Amino acid sequence: MNPVTLTHLLDEAQRRRLTLFIGPDMPQAVTGLPSAGDLAAGLAKHLGVSGLDANPALADVAQAAGRMRFRDTLQFLMDRLDATGLDPQPIDLLLARLPVDLFITTRLDDLLNRAFDAVGRPAQALVSDFDAGFVDRSKPTLLKLYGDLRQPTSLTVTQDQLFDLPRDKRGLLRLVEQ
Repeated sequence: MNPVTLTHLLDEAQRRRLTLFIGPDMPQAVTGLPSAGDLAAGLAKHLGVSGLDANPALADVAQAAGRMRFRDTLQFLMDRLDATGLDPQPIDLLLARLPVDLFITTRLDDLLNRAFDAVGRPAQALVSDFDAGFVDRSKPTLLKLYGDLRQPTSLTVTQDQLFDLPRDKRGLLRLVEQ
């Protein structure tokens, strides 16, 4: 990264005007868990979903699996993203140490939550509009836009759920806009 850009980002972080977006696409070698692409390919194979692009998005595979197979989709994700016994990875610990107050993530696992605890900087995880009403500005906020596997009703996994996200998670999105 260009040194001028890096200096600018650091300056914005120190002024508390930087928000980080953390997606689910980092490789397993970095996060310790499968990437969204690996999950999509594995889920398609597991459920026998065919007729999709060569590298389908997880939401496309979950949508193709349909409502009748949503429980199977959920169980697959819970099994593959189970971080029990896995320590937060160096990337998660690095992110948790950054002087940033708002982190927006579409990861469904809890390794980033645990990284904040591990570095002595407990974060509040927000997964629903109900949570959005109880923001504590004295703590870093981890806005889990697609939900958390430990709260299955919070999940945004299918294309239909992505389409409905602006309506269903209006309170969370308002925090992003602030």
